[in-house]
Amino acid sequence: MHNHNHGATPSTGDQVLKMLKRINSPALSYVLDTGQFQGSPGASGKGNSTKIADNQLYESIEICASKAKIVRAKFYFDNDIEEQWLDYQRIVQILKSTNFDGPISIVYEPRGNLLSTEALPIAVTYLRELLKR
Repeated sequence: MHNHNHGATPSTGDQVLKMLKRINSPALSYVLDTGQFQGSPGASGKGNSTKIADNQLYESIEICASKAKIVRAKFYFDNDIEEQWLDYQRIVQILKSTNFDGPISIVYEPRGNLLSTEALPIAVTYLRELLKR
């Protein structure tokens, strides 16, 4: 199961937990998508009109991070090599607090002119540094 805010469920941490509890099957894995909860400025559907994520996004990540088997780290990189849309220092701290040790995939959805071939290595290096701290 994958959270994805495009006007459907599950788009909040509470909805993720309700669905996992209701299905209650070891065959179901949860993929936490950092950029697709309600409150994300890049989320599908309404999203957020600013480049700053609402606290609701981080609350959802916090609520369900312990259930994640995989994290899908979404990067947007506007016109800079610093991620300005999502606070990855905060996200990594949440993941560390739940002892997440699964795989992290990186997804790049450009909001500026940075090419994928440039953005992905930057994102990998950035996440590695945060995870080392």
